[in-house]
Amino acid sequence: MPLSPTEVIVGSGPKNTNGVRNTLIDVHVEMLRDANIPARIATLSDVGSEHKPRWAEEQGDWEPLFVVVPKEYQPQAFHINQSIETGTIRICLQCEASNKPGATRCPRCGVADERDPAQLQDEYDVWVQKHRASK
Repeated sequence: MPLSPTEVIVGSGPKNTNGVRNTLIDVHVEMLRDANIPARIATLSDVGSEHKPRWAEEQGDWEPLFVVVPKEYQPQAFHINQSIETGTIRICLQCEASNKPGATRCPRCGVADERDPAQLQDEYDVWVQKHRASK
């Protein structure tokens, strides 16, 4: 469904990562919908090549997906985006699917995850520092 003049893009990501469906996009849309923001996933052909993100060109032949909302919901959508960027989404230790904040069980494989979000953020920060130091 083509992007209408009353819609805006509030997020993007690759359709697949390492050959597996990018569940982060799906969780992003679910979080927006949980906040009563009508959101949908659009493809590059829906939004037009002028919206193709730089990462899609730099990373090879990945098909980008876009998270789209009505313009009037853009401020609320960006608020949800901020919570996503602060590490509230969990990654399943078993299958690496993205899980909504507060989820105690992975929706894809069913593995329980009752880790503390603050602990997860600390572990991630340590990983990022190690990754940067190794370059």
